[in-house]
Amino acid sequence: MQGTWYSYDRDAHDGKKITFGAHTVNGKIKNQKKFGQVTKNWMSGKTTTMKNDTFYEIDSWVTFEKWSLYRVTPQTINSQKQNILVYTSRYDGGNYYRSKKLAKQMKDYKFGKVNYTM
Repeated sequence: MQGTWYSYDRDAHDGKKITFGAHTVNGKIKNQKKFGQVTKNWMSGKTTTMKNDTFYEIDSWVTFEKWSLYRVTPQTINSQKQNILVYTSRYDGGNYYRSKKLAKQMKDYKFGKVNYTM
């Protein structure tokens, strides 16, 4: 999951680009064990299992039902196996890709066997 991912989906949750580091998302710390640092950014993260899939969940402290859940899943695109980053808010979802070019090509595409809503 680490690295930079791109999406041109109409409703991309965290903009057109999201970067996961070892302990950060877009440069902000997402580890609840480091409470002092987490509250500085007003977000937290954890893993959660829904519909037999494990997601990394990113929550703001005051969510107003804004959840962001992410997981990497392999898909075949142009006859090649690619890892994609699936996102969902439990109400809608989409995909992030490793390159801007592929993200533009796959804009708003939904893979048939992927659950985008929880």
